[in-house]
Amino acid sequence: MRRNYFIKKNLQGKYIFSYFIFFLIGCGGLAAILALSIPDSMTITYDNNDLQMGNTSIFFIKSLLSTHWITILSGGLAIVVGALIITHRVAGPLYKIEALYDLMLEGNLSEGISFRKNDEGHELADKITRFNFLIAEKISNVQDYSDEITASLNALANSQESLPDSSNFQAEIQKITELNTQISDSVSLFTVNKP
Repeated sequence: MRRNYFIKKNLQGKYIFSYFIFFLIGCGGLAAILALSIPDSMTITYDNNDLQMGNTSIFFIKSLLSTHWITILSGGLAIVVGALIITHRVAGPLYKIEALYDLMLEGNLSEGISFRKNDEGHELADKITRFNFLIAEKISNVQDYSDEITASLNALANSQESLPDSSNFQAEIQKITELNTQISDSVSLFTVNKP
């Protein structure tokens, strides 16, 4: 059983309050419509040994407030619980997405997102996870190419000491050029605004 349904208090609180207010406005509106639909009728009531006579609309509103307030309150509570469960299906995934972005900002691109079966936003989670793994793969490739370029530059530096073999220079320069092309290909997948 889940222990914490109230994950993002600000978001969920705002929606729950809005649903509750909407429910109260709906109940008030329905009561007003019913009261206005019976304007020119008279009602006689017998309450606590007291015979009362008056406008049906006013008696209806008094009766609604005095006897049915518990029904309205329990209906409002049901709305609050239902809204909590529904907003949890959205707030939970938002919390997980924020946690993943925090990891990404720290430089950790090895994580993905997995939602529960009933959570909303599975498509978004899949796209974020695929994008994260794509970036991780491309950065890994760039790191590998950079290591190879460093090795080639070291080989060139060592070859420079024994200058007689210029074909070795050409082979290393060709290798560095190819690695640079591979780096450009890996990075060209992304569009970046340069400052």
